[in-house]
Amino acid sequence: MVIWFLVSFINGHIKRDIIVRPADIKGVPGDVLDHARLKFKHGRSYGPLQRMAYFGVFFHPVSADRADRADPEPGHECGLALAAGDIW
Repeated sequence: MVIWFLVSFINGHIKRDIIVRPADIKGVPGDVLDHARLKFKHGRSYGPLQRMAYFGVFFHPVSADRADRADPEPGHECGLALAAGDIW
């Protein structure tokens, strides 16, 4: 994960495709409607929902009560938590 992050930071992938911008927030309602209609845009860039999902997965903060546990919960071994919350 650290190697991916470093390479993605250097080549601009994080800034270009992962960081959520104000335009992405404004585009969420239209993207939700497109998804409901099963109209997906296939292109080089990520849509607002996809960008927000990737951002949530890669940059979700780890709470202090999880960081000091000797036996992490399943799915939290890498310090990442599910963006939707705990379902385990």
